[in-house]
Amino acid sequence: MNLQKPSEYPEINQLLAYFKRARISFVLKERIDEENLWAQLLINSKQWDLFILDEYQDFDPEYPLFCLFLVLTALEEYEESKDFLTWSTSNGLKTSSTRLLDYYRNLGTSLNEIKSILGTIDACINPLDYQLRTGVIQALKNYPKIRFEKK
Repeated sequence: MNLQKPSEYPEINQLLAYFKRARISFVLKERIDEENLWAQLLINSKQWDLFILDEYQDFDPEYPLFCLFLVLTALEEYEESKDFLTWSTSNGLKTSSTRLLDYYRNLGTSLNEIKSILGTIDACINPLDYQLRTGVIQALKNYPKIRFEKK
């Protein structure tokens, strides 16, 4: 794995540490609309389909560090939500969606499996920095692609 050089931003270096723990990659499964998508998270030989809020269309599997930030943010939002109604409303989603309800019901199991591999779920970057597109987000967006070397 080639993680390039460390960043001047400690938050980015914290995200890079996840890639030192496991082989992580992403697949864009389906764009629902401009801000929402279904993605697949692959860690080592396991995989999970996850709902991602991507209001700035940043999710690009060619840039896995940014994808990891978006996935960890989605998992943090789930952990912080009290129930499906709170989670779906805070994400601007239709509470009548049976697909999202089923997803939400099973997300706890997925989260525990992901935690068993990655440890603590921490997106490392403040959500306000993401919304305001501050320097750390610009650095994350411009961070070189992470390449995995064949063994």
